[in-house]
Amino acid sequence: MKNIECKSYTRPTADYKNLSQCFRLASKDYSKQFAHIYAVRLNKMRECLLARVSQKWGKSVSVLKLSDLNETDTEECVIIGTLFKHQQLKPNILKEISEELKLVPQPQHTHFVSDSDELILEDELQRIPLHGNIDIHNQVTGVVVAIKGTPVGNGKFKVSDVCYATPVFKPRTTLSNNENKYVNHVDAFC
Repeated sequence: MKNIECKSYTRPTADYKNLSQCFRLASKDYSKQFAHIYAVRLNKMRECLLARVSQKWGKSVSVLKLSDLNETDTEECVIIGTLFKHQQLKPNILKEISEELKLVPQPQHTHFVSDSDELILEDELQRIPLHGNIDIHNQVTGVVVAIKGTPVGNGKFKVSDVCYATPVFKPRTTLSNNENKYVNHVDAFC
């Protein structure tokens, strides 16, 4: 048997200085919420939607707040609010925190839409789940809409039609050669 010689190697050392501390968050702040922005937008868009509702469905249709809905009513009405799309597969901050703390492993998703998604309309005070004649997969969270339909039992609203606040374009005007040719402002919505 041959005598095998064992060589030992010494790993070279290098100086290392961690300079990443300035990029680390001192504390995580989850206090920034957007509810006040949604409320202001809903109030501003409500006026525009009321005009569109009377154009689309006539002046005789009753427009109610969610708090005024009565489940025993079978009369068709219109409610105005902000859409919220509840998606089970959507990333969730609470799930992310539990991952960081290694509480429960979360499965990785490549898409966030499923047939179990729900569409909810919310105003300043309440929320109501929507079903019926509305394509959930073509809706997104944050859109202010007017929904025509009837309240049904167990706190849901059956949708018959949807009205969006669409942009209103003013007709073009021609300018004479001596007029100012700069745009002062553009009215995108009502």
